[in-house]
Amino acid sequence: MPLIVVAIAVMLTVVAARAQSPGQQVYLPMLAQVPTPTSALPTPAPPTPTPGPNPQPEGVSVRDYQSYEQGGARYIIGEVVNNTGQPASLIKIDERFYDSDGKLIFTDYTFVSQDRVAPGARALFYDVDSAPPSGITRVEVTVASWLDRTGLDYRDITVVSHETRPASFGRLQITGELRNDQTVIMRSAQVLVTFYDEAGKVVNVAMGYASNSTLRPGETTVFTLNALRDVPFATYQIYAQGYVQL
Repeated sequence: MPLIVVAIAVMLTVVAARAQSPGQQVYLPMLAQVPTPTSALPTPAPPTPTPGPNPQPEGVSVRDYQSYEQGGARYIIGEVVNNTGQPASLIKIDERFYDSDGKLIFTDYTFVSQDRVAPGARALFYDVDSAPPSGITRVEVTVASWLDRTGLDYRDITVVSHETRPASFGRLQITGELRNDQTVIMRSAQVLVTFYDEAGKVVNVAMGYASNSTLRPGETTVFTLNALRDVPFATYQIYAQGYVQL
């Protein structure tokens, strides 16, 4: 603004001088046009990144589950997956039961059967409510909490052989043999089996312990498990672990 005022004053002075001296050429200076200041243009926001296919959830999450009634009891079976980078233990599962109006009518909880779940591994859970309330039409299952450490040193035990066969009382039976390939004495050899249909959905589970509670390095033992029920399945996963004797 001061530049414009000075230029106008100079111009008026020159014009006045021309009026007083006729016949003389008076040259007026050219005035540069000062642009009007404008506000800065807003910086465009960066584009929203497109997520990749099948992003993995963080933490420990429920991969699959189902609920059914059998013999007057309510069963919940399912599987979690450890998406963390470290072992998980004491994984607590919350259960919520709703009626047809969406009203919460019952809650319960259970724990994953496996004592130590390695990073990226799956582990089964199940719960049985012998006297569930009536009117249940929907069940929601979520992971409530877990620990990133274990009090004992859990390690894998090798499953040497296994087979399934129908058993009495309408339950599938699994038998097999274990071997301790660790260099230390292992205790409480636990065996866990998860059954899947062709779509990979959990349809049955079984868990129990080997005949011998203590296994020296290289020693073998056998196991016999009864699944919760006898239903068709396409594949199954079997896993065994124990802890190092203190």
